[in-house]
Order: sequence, then structure tokens, then C-alpha cells
Amino acid sequence: MTRKHLIDVPCTESEKGVREIFDCPGAIIYVKDRDLRYLWANQRHLDSIGAESLEAILRRRDTELFRDEHSVQREESDAVVVREEQGTQAFHENTLHDDSEKNHFLASRFPIIHGGSVRAVCCLQIDISTPVSTHGTTEREKVFFQELFENASAMSAVTDAHGFITLINNKAIELFFGDQYTPETLKGRNILEFVHKDDRGKVVSLWKKSMLEKREVSYDIRMITGDGKIKYLLVSGRPIIVDDAVVSFQYQAMDMIDQKIQEQHLLQNATIDTIGQLAGGFAHDFNNLLTVINGYSEIIKVSMDENTPLFSKINQIHQAGNQASRLTQKLLDFSKKFRKETTELDINAELMNQEPILMHLIGEPNRLTISLCPEESLVNIDLQSFDSILINLAMHAKESMDQGEVTITSELITIGPSNSQQYSSVSPGTYVLVSLKHTGKGMSEEMIEQVFDPFLSENRSGKTLGLWTVRNIIKSCGGTLIVERTPETGSCFRMFLPLATAPEKQVTVKTTTENVVRELLPEAKTILVVEDDDTVRELVSEILRQEGHITLTACNGGDALQLARQHDGRIDLLITDMVMRRIDGKMLSKKMLSLWPHVKVMFMSGYGEETIKRSEIGDVVFLQKPFLPGELLEKVHTLLQN
Repeated sequence: MTRKHLIDVPCTESEKGVREIFDCPGAIIYVKDRDLRYLWANQRHLDSIGAESLEAILRRRDTELFRDEHSVQREESDAVVVREEQGTQAFHENTLHDDSEKNHFLASRFPIIHGGSVRAVCCLQIDISTPVSTHGTTEREKVFFQELFENASAMSAVTDAHGFITLINNKAIELFFGDQYTPETLKGRNILEFVHKDDRGKVVSLWKKSMLEKREVSYDIRMITGDGKIKYLLVSGRPIIVDDAVVSFQYQAMDMIDQKIQEQHLLQNATIDTIGQLAGGFAHDFNNLLTVINGYSEIIKVSMDENTPLFSKINQIHQAGNQASRLTQKLLDFSKKFRKETTELDINAELMNQEPILMHLIGEPNRLTISLCPEESLVNIDLQSFDSILINLAMHAKESMDQGEVTITSELITIGPSNSQQYSSVSPGTYVLVSLKHTGKGMSEEMIEQVFDPFLSENRSGKTLGLWTVRNIIKSCGGTLIVERTPETGSCFRMFLPLATAPEKQVTVKTTTENVVRELLPEAKTILVVEDDDTVRELVSEILRQEGHITLTACNGGDALQLARQHDGRIDLLITDMVMRRIDGKMLSKKMLSLWPHVKVMFMSGYGEETIKRSEIGDVVFLQKPFLPGELLEKVHTLLQN
């Protein structure tokens, strides 16, 4: 709409009032179409850019009219509003056309949307370099600017030169101070009262710097709200100068909670990944030793008469080796934390697997009791996330108890019309309900509301980040977490995890060396064994030779390729370790298959099977270390038969 159109259209009294505000000397206002061409501007804007009249800029862009830096920045800011389809608010400096001094403006831009798309952009800029003079202004103007400050989307406050609050807007009260405060009750309070005690020194130092240099400073600080929460804020403080003296400060603040949580998660993940890599390397090396211990003890056990006095000793060695294998598997599971894959997890089985770890976490003299439902309890969740839930809740229970008991139970529950009121926050459906209850200190009603705040208060030092993580994990798999308040007897966390469809059960047969030797009698084949650990290589070769196979052995990929080229006969099977220097197992298998496509391949490793990308190699068989002779022979037989 042009200025001519505005004049030609008959005006109501309210329209005249709006135009008086738009043409007031205290603000710059203009409207552009979605192509950033001027549709209208008030006289203040025309004066600021040096335009003779509105007609001189209509249907033209800033960059067509002017070549200065401010015009380019103004057009770029307008383009962001059109592109993002949402308003912006920012401070900037500008030198007015009729003034050699720099002025400070608060610029608010918002899109004009019609029919679901942006048709225009409107900009309102307020000169905040000096207090707005009331001389010659109407009461309507004062109300307009007051409402603009009070209802701004950013937290804002004004203090005198000594830090005592003189003005504060609604957003700051809502997000920071709370309903118990009003602008009137906060006036006269020093803003340092609300700064975290450990950050007050930094704030005073930067305040003095801003006073001395008469310039804006920005910093991130912690502030304490009226109800004791810690807020992480990015604060920008600008001195307001009159007659070359700082008379007050204007502050803008942005909540940094999401950024701080992300920083802690990145730090936590980096630490866990580092520990995981160390644990994985340790498990790999230890699995090589267990392969030899378990393998030879199995061979000796099978060859001995059960009535021999040493048979029970060998059997104990064999059992201890198997228990050690399960421990290294837990280390491998921990090292794979960064490889989260959702699977159908048996909750009951995992609760029993984690029992020793949970007992260690809660520590003596606390007690742990686990009671499981008889039904199958499958849930779609990755193993590491569920373990993280248990560990965080166990740590929370330990911190709440001096001496007590932690009880974990599981049950199947269906939420329907009969119990929907009791569990109003849980969607209808069938769930595995896992409850963790402790007999430590209970929580008040206020604590229940704040327990998932990652930065609860000064004295908890961010410990509730673990509970915040628990709730997010449960929510991500479609579940619900309910906390029950029991002040005298502790607290109870109830996790409603959606029940997954159970897969068809498969019958498994326990494999031992004895039954494999008895049942599998394949004809002799030539097998190339490549392993950098001498004892493991010798064990694998001995097991295969006892079955009548011909074995060729090499300690690395280079020697294996040379041995294969020099061998006159056919090589039927390659058994290779995954992790070796220079030429690893994957590279070796590719080279072997390129030269002898008929060769079967079996990988073995102390790391997990996920190290194999089958799309790169094709069909292979994987054998996890440590393994028993029977497990090796069964996989060899399957490969050679196919």
C-alpha cells in the first residue's frame, strides 16, 4: 500500500490513531514485499536513509538505491524473515543520514502472512541510544513503547549505574523470576542478588570494564531463580550514556540450558567412548588368552576319564574360563555403547545379567532384591540404553540411602478402561512395567516436580542429569516414567516400556567337543589359519589336525598370501583373525577371494561381529573369541558342507 493510497482511503478515528503512531518521530517503520521492494515507510525511515520522498523508493530494493554497508545489512536481515517465515529481534548500530554520531537501535522484524505464505515483511526500529524524550509525544506513543518493551520475546531488564533494577519485562519474570514476583516487587533489588555466588566476581569485573570503556559486553553466567534453580544465561549488557556518563544499563539475556546439556552430553559421550575403546582393547587381548585356556581345558576334559582325580580340577578350570568369558563379553558390550541398535530385548534376562553390577553400584551395607514376572518380557530398546537406565537409577538410589534396600520388579500390565484413571499419563496398551524402589530419603512434592531438571540446584551440582537422561531414553522408545512420592519410605520409579511382539522360539542344542567329534567326520580339507597370537594359532591348528584336516599356518596377512601362492594344492578354507598389523583379516580375505574365488572364509575376533561390514565382503562366517573346540568344528563343518 503506497502513501498515496493511504491518503486517498477515508480514515476512521482508530486508523488515524495508528497512522499517528507509525509517523511518530521515535521509531523507524517500513514495509517491503517478499522480493524486498519497498511498499511503505514512515517519515523517520525516509529521513534516516536520506530519501526525498516515499515515491522515490517505492517498488525498489535497498541495494538498488544505496551502496552503503548498512543498506546491504538491512536487506539481508529482511531476507532472513522472508526465508525463515518467523520474526527476529536484534540490536545494531547505525549512523543516521542527518547525524554524524552512531545510534543504537532495537530492530524487530516480522512476516506478514496471507494464504499460508509470506507476502511482506515489516520492520520496527527503536532508537535506544538515549531515553526517548516525552516532549511533543502523545500518551498513545508512550503506551506503545512501554508495551513493546514489556512484551518483547527476549528477557530484558534495565538497572541504574549501580545494578539496582528499574525496569524488567514480562519474559524475564516468566522464565527467570517466577509468578511470585512482579515488576514492582523487583524494582530496587540489586541484580547481583540473583547471580550465582561463584560468578559474581566475573560479573563485577565485566561491569567495571563496561563502565570504564563505555561499551557493550557479553558473557555467560549462572543465575539463581527464586525457587533455587540454576539458570545458564548468555547476557548482553549495554551502558546507556548521557552527557558522556553511564547513567544506566540495559540487559538482554538468552537461556543457555539446551547448549549446556549438549556440552555435558558431548563430554560424557567422549569420556565413555574413550573408556569403551580401552575396555574393548582389553577384552580383545584377554579373549585370546581365554581361547587357549578354555580350548585346551576342553580337550583335556574330553580325553580324561571322569573317575580320574584330576578330572574335577580340570572341570573347575573349564568353568572358571567360561565365567571369565562372560565378563569379557560385558566389557565388549560396554565398548559398543556408541553403536546403539534397537532390538527386542528380554528385560527379565537383562535384569539378571546386570544384577552383579547393580549390587556393586549400590554398595554395602545396602541390599538388592530382584523379582521378575514369569511371562516373556520383550521390549524394543537397545541394550546399552536400558543398562544406562538401570545404572542411573541405582546411583540415584545409592545417593538417597545411608543403609537400606533397593527392590526391582517386573510385570506385564495392560492399560485400558479399567485402570486408565489410575495411570492417566500412560497411553493405552500392554507394557512391561519395571519398578525400582528404594528405602532412602523420600522426595517432597516440590522435589518431584524438579527431579528431572538437569540443573536442579546449587547443592546437587547437576547430579539429576542422569534422571533427565533416563526419562529421555524411556520417552524415545515410546514409554512413560512415573515417580511416586513416599517421604517416609523412599521413592519409586515406575517405567512403562511397550511390550514387543515375541519372535518364534528356536530350539538350540548345546555344542560340545565330544558330540561334534562323534557326529562330524568330514573328509580332509586344506585350511589356512592366520592368527598373530602364537598360542591361539597353535590351538586352532591342533583342533583341526585332530579332525584329519591339513593345516597351513601364518602369523600375519603378508605371510599368508605368500604361503598361499607357494602352495601347490587347493586351499579350501581361510580362517583368519580380524585385527592384525598391516594386512588385516578383511583385506586378506578380499585378496584371497580375488585370486581363489572358491575359498571359504571364516573370521574370528575378540571384538564383536559388528566390526564386519558384510556388504564389503559377502557371505562369511564369524567366530567370537573365546570359543570352545566344538564351536570351531561346528562352524568349519557348516562352511565345508555348503
